[in-house]
Amino acid sequence: MPRLATRSVPWRTCISPPTTWPWASETSDRDVREQLFDEPVRDLMTPRSRVIEPDADLLDAAREMLRLDVHRLFVERHGRLVGVISQTDIVAAVATAKI
Repeated sequence: MPRLATRSVPWRTCISPPTTWPWASETSDRDVREQLFDEPVRDLMTPRSRVIEPDADLLDAAREMLRLDVHRLFVERHGRLVGVISQTDIVAAVATAKI
C-alpha cells in the first residue's frame, strides 16, 4: 500500500472564520482562546442542578438522567452535597457486575 504524503499546515490556513467575527483577522489562537474562555462560570452554569438522595435506587437515578437528558446527578442529603453519580458510574457498575 502506498504511503500518503503528509505535511504540517498551520490551522489558520485551514480554517477561514467568518469575517463578521470580531477576531477574524490578525488574531492568534491564544487571543481566540482568551476571548472564548473569559466568560465567568456563573454566566454558563446551570443555576439549579438536578439532585437525588443517596438512598435512591440506581435504576431511579438512571431513569432520572434519561428523563432530564443529563449525564450526572448531584447527590444531596438534607440539602448538603455528598457526591455525584454519573452515567459512567452506572455503566462501570454494570460492566464490572457490581449490580
